[in-house]
Amino acid sequence: RAPVAIIDFTIESNSSTSGTCTLPEGFAFLSNQIDSRAYNFVVLEDTTVTKSNTQYVFENLNIYEGQLITYNFTYDAGANPKSVFQLPDSNIDTTTIKVTVTPNAANSASTVYEKVTDVLNITSTSQVFFLQEGRGNIYEIYFGNDVVGKSLPDGAIVSVTYLITNGTASNKANNFVATSTVIDSLGTSLTNFTVNPQSAASGGSNAETVDNIKLSAASQFSTQNRLITFKDYETYIQSNYPNIDSLS
Repeated sequence: RAPVAIIDFTIESNSSTSGTCTLPEGFAFLSNQIDSRAYNFVVLEDTTVTKSNTQYVFENLNIYEGQLITYNFTYDAGANPKSVFQLPDSNIDTTTIKVTVTPNAANSASTVYEKVTDVLNITSTSQVFFLQEGRGNIYEIYFGNDVVGKSLPDGAIVSVTYLITNGTASNKANNFVATSTVIDSLGTSLTNFTVNPQSAASGGSNAETVDNIKLSAASQFSTQNRLITFKDYETYIQSNYPNIDSLS
């Protein structure tokens, strides 16, 4: 999981004319150095504010450590009948995976597919994708078969965006500077930025070891998304807050 920091980000303009400003997905910040290394933090979704006097103020903005990567795959039903696509990077924060499907190269209408978390809620028309770990700790996504989840049309273009993170190494990162530029709705290029940290980066965690998976898999299976016994609650908390070292 990627560490997340919270900042107040102010952009100063030279005009009080009303307008809006959008920080696009991927807008980047650089942290202070930890063990002689600075870390890249990004905004994970478009965020828009309205100008106040001469300023655009983004309060309590969440920024995530890592690098956003996008890959495009073309689905060939003959060569890939199970519609499985391998994500070539390691250290992926799987909670940040976004999948968009375009029917074909001639059709620009795209649809966002959601990751399956509970197969019981999936129908034959659900626009979803499944996530699994393949050989060599490499993740794969795959799609439905028109029984459990909607299948992909032949020739579909699958766009996958996700965050590659350094996990625990960037916990406690702080004191950020913006490394991107932004243009507001008035067409003005803005570069006068002020960053006020509200919370240092936290919550980063590394991938589970094989031993941890063996220990927790049985509990995950027996819980079945139900919170009844104390063991159910322990399992749920560890699954959703993986940076916890111990729990009683």
